[in-house]
Amino acid sequence: MDLDTSPALSIVSVPWLQIYNSFIQKKNLNTSFLDIQLAFTSVKTPKLLETTNKIVFPHLLTKYIGKLFSPLILHFCRNETESVERTLCQGLPQGSPHSPPLFIIYTLELAQLPMPSKMLLFADDVVIYHSNSCLSSSSLALQRSVDIFSHHSSKLSLFLSSQKCKTVLFTLRPHNPILARIQHNKQYFNNLLHFKYLDIILDSRLSWNNHIQYLKNRVFNATSILKSLSPSK
Repeated sequence: MDLDTSPALSIVSVPWLQIYNSFIQKKNLNTSFLDIQLAFTSVKTPKLLETTNKIVFPHLLTKYIGKLFSPLILHFCRNETESVERTLCQGLPQGSPHSPPLFIIYTLELAQLPMPSKMLLFADDVVIYHSNSCLSSSSLALQRSVDIFSHHSSKLSLFLSSQKCKTVLFTLRPHNPILARIQHNKQYFNNLLHFKYLDIILDSRLSWNNHIQYLKNRVFNATSILKSLSPSK
């Protein structure tokens, strides 16, 4: 597997560059955008600490992570004399600035998986794609790669949501959409003509029409707010 390890800002440009190169080479680029159920809250603190120790994190930082995400022990009173103890494992909190980089550390072993397709990992945004002039061959390789990712991610208590995973076939060639389908747990991903990845809408022919319309809508909404705030004549 070839793993793109560009900086965060460059990661946004990788998909459309891959699509453009496939178009030039007259190939199909079959792509799966994977959704992990409750990604951050599914992180297991012991495994996270184990990974930070492997990559030689400073001791104080590892200790801080352990305290920050250590299980909570709650006591519930049944009556005046009895109480019940429950342990609550938190995972990584949604909305915390610490969660994305810690999630990347937690999934380091996934980034190193050998698979026939290419993969992009940006926190919990996972993209697996395969380019080939033969659509059937591309889909078979992509299916194998998704299966490999799913198998290993489940060992980290990270499970794919088949209903939220999407597939987009980027191509300029005539094709049979059925040949591009990818499945998980006997459920096919929805095939789309466009998908928003890291706030950029990529369409199957790389026309940018959907993204331009998206930007126009945002500008229109922003100007409407300004107009409503401006004093009336």
